[in-house]
Amino acid sequence: MKSKKSVGFILFIIAGLLAVAAAVAYRSVMYTEPKTYVCLLAAVAVIVVATLLAGKFGNSVLFSIFTIAASVLIAYGITLGTGKMVNQIAYVVTGLDPFKTITTYVVFAVLAVLALVFTWLAAFVPTVKEA
Repeated sequence: MKSKKSVGFILFIIAGLLAVAAAVAYRSVMYTEPKTYVCLLAAVAVIVVATLLAGKFGNSVLFSIFTIAASVLIAYGITLGTGKMVNQIAYVVTGLDPFKTITTYVVFAVLAVLALVFTWLAAFVPTVKEA
């Protein structure tokens, strides 16, 4: 039986690319937490392993576990990355600092949240079509 990749597979690949982009964008954030990189890159590793095994396990529970693991790692990375920037966000909101001080953080946060959303979407749609 030959399997063809479906929408869930593509969404999961996009989530991995967005997680890599978020990790690259996080390098230029003012205050960083090293564990954020670990979480994002671990999520990318989970996504790579899941995509390599997608043809073998396809729409099984194992693939769902991979999507959950990637989602948790990305969410934890967002949480850690945001924790270090809380003061800077407050300074910008109160007008003490200009918005440009958190611009790179906003780019990181948008990319990471998009990666998280794409992992959620990948969890709910089929990964492979059985031919």
